[in-house]
Amino acid sequence: MSSEAIGRDNALAVILPERDSNSKNIKDAVRFARELKIRYINKKITLILSLIGIYRMYLPSILFKKSIVERYITKKRESISKSLGKNLYIPNLTGSSNKELCKGLAYYRIKHRIRSALLFYYVELNNYLFVGCANKSEWLTGFFVKYGDGIADIMPLISLYKTQVFAMADYLKLPDYIISKAPSPDLLPGIYKNLLLDLISIKHK
Repeated sequence: MSSEAIGRDNALAVILPERDSNSKNIKDAVRFARELKIRYINKKITLILSLIGIYRMYLPSILFKKSIVERYITKKRESISKSLGKNLYIPNLTGSSNKELCKGLAYYRIKHRIRSALLFYYVELNNYLFVGCANKSEWLTGFFVKYGDGIADIMPLISLYKTQVFAMADYLKLPDYIISKAPSPDLLPGIYKNLLLDLISIKHK
């Protein structure tokens, strides 16, 4: 892990939750940083996103159960896919004139990019390097946000497929609450699952 390679005193974890973030993910991030004995910053970006105006685009997810929000997102995805007559993974990458799809992309991608801007702020403030977490599976399929999670000073996992990342995590004996956690950008309930379903459906065609 990076903290072992460079020394715990030289590592800084920056946790940037917002209104739609899962509280369990925040707790797990803080817990893991403490177990690694590295410094961490837990800074909400809800106000920044509110000032941009993105939360006015949809009803607040915090007012509804996670399962209800996930069903809504799934139904919305199915509706847009039906109107376009195609799987949504490619339009996610190339863009589309569909207003609902554009709205959804704008809603969650700005969160990635705001986080990256703040991460670079803390990196430059401390004369550090921004360590990205993209793996080879994501990179080859375009499963990242341009200028969001697809940007960093270094990407230690970029040569490893996702299966190899899990194998390495097991070898390093990372805690189960990290290894068993479902991968998610934590931008909106169900969004990762739906993007993954789009990608899987392409692979099976």
